[in-house]
Amino acid sequence: MNDEKSALQTMLCLAVITLLLIGCGSKETVSTATTVPSTDKPVTPAVSTTEFTTAMPMPSPRAISPATVAQLEKLNTLSGHTDRVSAIAFSPDGTLLASVSADGEIKLWDVESGQEVSTFEHSGGACLVAFSPDGALLASGGLDHVVRLWNVESGQQVHTFNRYDGSVCALDFSPDGSLLATGSIDRSVRLLEVASGQEAQNLAGHTTPVFTVAFSPDGLLLASGSARPESHIKLWDVESGQEIRTLVGQETDVHAVAFSPDGVLLASVGPMAEVKLWDVESGQVMRDLGGHNGNVFGMAFSVNGTLLVSSSDDGTMKVWDVETGRVLRSFRHGGEGSTVTFSPDGSLLASDGSGNTIILWGILR
Repeated sequence: MNDEKSALQTMLCLAVITLLLIGCGSKETVSTATTVPSTDKPVTPAVSTTEFTTAMPMPSPRAISPATVAQLEKLNTLSGHTDRVSAIAFSPDGTLLASVSADGEIKLWDVESGQEVSTFEHSGGACLVAFSPDGALLASGGLDHVVRLWNVESGQQVHTFNRYDGSVCALDFSPDGSLLATGSIDRSVRLLEVASGQEAQNLAGHTTPVFTVAFSPDGLLLASGSARPESHIKLWDVESGQEIRTLVGQETDVHAVAFSPDGVLLASVGPMAEVKLWDVESGQVMRDLGGHNGNVFGMAFSVNGTLLVSSSDDGTMKVWDVETGRVLRSFRHGGEGSTVTFSPDGSLLASDGSGNTIILWGILR
C-alpha cells in the first residue's frame, strides 16, 4: 500500500506545482471527517541568516504597463528558505509577501525592506498559501491533506480542515472573504465557510485530480481545472453549486486558471507550453499563446487586465499583451517557474528564483 501511495504521489506531483514536481515529500497522513484543534507552534521569530541583495529599503517602483514593461528589472532577492519556493502571495495592501517552500515553512516578508517578518509551521508539508481579502487570515494547504487558516497578526491557527483523501492542490478566497475554495488530488472541489471552518459545499463533477481553483472578480463563479486525461475547466455557480459549463480544449493537465479583472476572460496554463485565453461567456478559446519551451506553472493578470505574465520551467517568464496576444517581454527568472504574481497596486512582480529565493521585479522611477 505504501508503494502504491508513493507511486500515485509521484505521478500527480508531475502536474501540481514545482514543489510537488521536485518532491517536497511524500508523507501520507490519515484524513478524518472532523475538524481538529490546533496543535501547531505559533509564529517563530525571523531567522538571522536571511540575506538581501539590497541593504536599503527598496525604492518605490513605477506601475508595470505595456508602455513600461521593457524597463522591468530585478529589484530585490529574498533569501531564507532552505529548499525551492513553490507558492507566493501578496497581502491585499501589498506590504507583506507570503511564501511557502519544500522546507516546510511559510514565511512572511516585509515587501519594502525585504526583511523576513515571521515563520509559520504547517506540519506535514505545505505547498500553497493565500491571503484573505482583508489580509487578516492566511490559508495554507499541501501534502498532509489539511487546510489551515492562520491569524496573520498572532500566528495562531483559526481553523483546521482535514476532510481530504489526498494532497490539497489549490486555494482561493472569495472576493468577500466568506468562502475558501479548495481543489485536491481526491478530485474534490470544496467551498469552506471561513467563519466556521465548516464545509459549505462539495462540488462534484471532476473525474481526475483538481489542480487549480479561482473565483471570478464578482464572486458569482468559480473556475476549477483538472489533470489529464480529463483536462477540463469547469465553471460553477457559487450560490447554487451547479456546474454552468465545461471548457474543453486544454490538451493536458490544467496547472492554473485565473479570471481577468473584469471577469470577461479566463486564462489557463499547463504542460507543453500551454497558455490559453478563454471567453467566459461562450466557453471558447480566444487566444492560444505559444512561446514557452517547457511546462507552464505560474500565471497572473495585471491589476488592470492589460498584461498576462506566465512562468515556465524552461527558465523564462513572459509578459503578454492581452489585447493583441503579443509577447512584450521575455526574461529569465532563474527558478523552477512554479509561481508568479503581481502586487495589488501593479508595481511589482514576484517570482521564485534560483537558490531557493524569491525575486521582486519592478521599474524604478
